Amino acid sequence: MAIPIGPTSKQLAVIARWMCAAVVIVGMLGWWWPGYRSWGGLTAGLLTVLAVWLLWRIVAGRNRVPGNAIHLALLVPGIILAIHLCRTGLGDIDKRALSMTGALNMSMLFHLSLFSLAVMLTQSMFWSARRRWAALGACGMAMIGGAVMPLFWAQAEPVRGPLALQALAGVGVWLCATWGAVPALERSEIPPWLRRIRAVCSSIAVIAAILVAWQAPKETTLAVGVVGILMILGGVILAGNRRSMIVSGSLILLAALAVAQVGGLFAYLRPPSLAGGPLGLGEKAFDQYMADRSGLEVMARTIGWVGPIWVLLVGASYSFGMLLVASRQNPHRQVLGLMWIVTAALATCALFVPGGGVIPSVTLSAAFVWGLMPAMVGRREISRPGIFLVLPALAMVVLMGMASRTGLIQWISSSFGMNDKFIHGLAGLFLTLVFAWLLGSRRLWLGLIGVAIAILIGLGGELVQSFAAGRTADLKDWYSHLIGCMIVIVPYLLCIGSRRAESSDALAPTTAADAYRRT
Repeated sequence: MAIPIGPTSKQLAVIARWMCAAVVIVGMLGWWWPGYRSWGGLTAGLLTVLAVWLLWRIVAGRNRVPGNAIHLALLVPGIILAIHLCRTGLGDIDKRALSMTGALNMSMLFHLSLFSLAVMLTQSMFWSARRRWAALGACGMAMIGGAVMPLFWAQAEPVRGPLALQALAGVGVWLCATWGAVPALERSEIPPWLRRIRAVCSSIAVIAAILVAWQAPKETTLAVGVVGILMILGGVILAGNRRSMIVSGSLILLAALAVAQVGGLFAYLRPPSLAGGPLGLGEKAFDQYMADRSGLEVMARTIGWVGPIWVLLVGASYSFGMLLVASRQNPHRQVLGLMWIVTAALATCALFVPGGGVIPSVTLSAAFVWGLMPAMVGRREISRPGIFLVLPALAMVVLMGMASRTGLIQWISSSFGMNDKFIHGLAGLFLTLVFAWLLGSRRLWLGLIGVAIAILIGLGGELVQSFAAGRTADLKDWYSHLIGCMIVIVPYLLCIGSRRAESSDALAPTTAADAYRRT
């Protein structure tokens, strides 16, 4: 891969973008089984991309994050899980008891954090995804291949449903990359060579869909029904040949309903139970066997009916808003936007069918698709203050320090032979990097104050642990945290120095498009 010559920030942006693409591709191909090492690979990949992303933003002097309504959808479930964690996972717990108290609540919070982080990184790294068709197509093919191969050559029965829907979502990504790849698509006349390329890519998509339907007919029927519903909705909202889209969507939906009635799909999609109450039971819901339950069932039992209703309401509203944005584009962009919304719906279904929430590749694919939603429908880039990244990061570090058991975080580190000192050091490193980015993107002395704040937070956390988590303050943990904090100083100074060493001409936007994207 060739790194273009230019300002350091642009070079770091290219590195971060291709690292993000590599994480998506490797994740789809290799992390399809729910194991600790798979989750560890996903965590390590996302954190590595986050580190490069923060360094890029420090050099560029930009301390804002891309806005996405999915973070708002995850806010209420995160708050409810934090409440359950404070009720059950803090305080003095007998370490000799074989108890999981607090571990699963913390694991679900960590899962939400990874999903939100993946959405933010993919949205920031692939904002111009419609013009980066090669990377988008490679990610789509990885989604297809990483799901289809286990369906045929591995014992994938427990995860067959989620992987099938992931593959169908990958078909959508692949088709969107084909449709939006070449600027010639904006013209009324499509050249013959481009027609041949589109025909070959469409044939690949059809073959992949047939293979998935062969291995997972129920999930394929569900996907067909989702396509029919969204085609009807698109025909109502989007301009163009509305009648044909509504009629086609209705026929597709009726066919899916008929097949579902014959194949018993309605029993497979039983509605979730609301026995958990408005806020759910937290990790106590797992006292009963729940591996065969849908994602909505698990959500309804763990975070109550408030959480799923909030997630579905925000997600549906966001998708409807994206359809409205797409309706203001040209006809080709409207088709591209509708295809991507269908793809997002399929990736979300992969999360919600039984077993989907515990598969790293399914989580990554859903985050990838939702992260690219604004760019693919043509919405202008919206940024938020950097505090929207700092506050969740700080909350996670505080909860990790106060929780009696960190659940998935500890299990991942143990599977790689790491102890809790490594976790403390890693938490200190990223907390410091985030504070240095937020405070010191433009002023060196403010960045050093951010480093000092992160060090003091680690020290304060150790003191709080002795009161809140039934543990004594361990200076060794703080030393590990301190080492992580101090490591950040060197790359931070290099970033600030590289920005000051470049001329103002090199830093200035070279085109009107660059200037527009900076606003």
